[in-house]
Amino acid sequence: MVPRGLFVLLHKRRKIRIQPLGFRDGFVYEFEFFQFIMKIFYEKFMQNLADAEYDIAFIQPFDFVRIATKAGYLPLAALERPPSANIVVKANSGIKDLTGLRGKVLGMPPAVAAVSYLTKVALKGSGIDLDKDIELHYLRTHDDCIGELAAGRVDACAMALLPLRLAQSRINISLRLIKQTSSISSPLFVAHRRVPEHDREIIKRALLDFDQTRAGRETLHFKPVNESDYADVREYLRQLKELEDDGYMLEVP
Repeated sequence: MVPRGLFVLLHKRRKIRIQPLGFRDGFVYEFEFFQFIMKIFYEKFMQNLADAEYDIAFIQPFDFVRIATKAGYLPLAALERPPSANIVVKANSGIKDLTGLRGKVLGMPPAVAAVSYLTKVALKGSGIDLDKDIELHYLRTHDDCIGELAAGRVDACAMALLPLRLAQSRINISLRLIKQTSSISSPLFVAHRRVPEHDREIIKRALLDFDQTRAGRETLHFKPVNESDYADVREYLRQLKELEDDGYMLEVP
């Protein structure tokens, strides 16, 4: 129940009791864990979401707007801290800002990741033509990007804040931030309409009260959320629709 971005360990189904989050005894849901380290796994997850195969899911904001709302999912609770993309270079790099990425190679997570979407809009806003001015390398994970940066195979990395902090704590190269994009509405837990309202309320309350537990105080805080809170994501999608987005862009609601 503590996701690491959207890269959560997967491959098998298992039933877990979620009483530690505050649910009543015997309240059991089946969770399917995916390892979104390859595009094919993420595409499978998105298709399953579109087919409403999950009762409960933790999803990024773009998938909520593009897929989940159409498939009958309702918002439960969102992470308290809104996400942004952080573009970093080696400390000794001559790149000072996004305009310095012209003619360079930028490493990013998979094309359908929120960080990649935010980065593309920021590049466009800096006058960079994604087809002509820059080479985008999509990598499996944030850690892979740091490895490519250290090896000199990319000139910069676009990362979420938490993976960036974790990477900085264990690598032996110094990094410098050249751009933090605007933040958007947070990743969130959703439940399908078929889940009884009573159960949805129990799950929502447990998530909102999670920071009252010891594990919650040390990890994630959640906040109430409504569909209307994601208007900013729809605006980002309208901007992204103007870009050629590797075939992943779905219809904007």
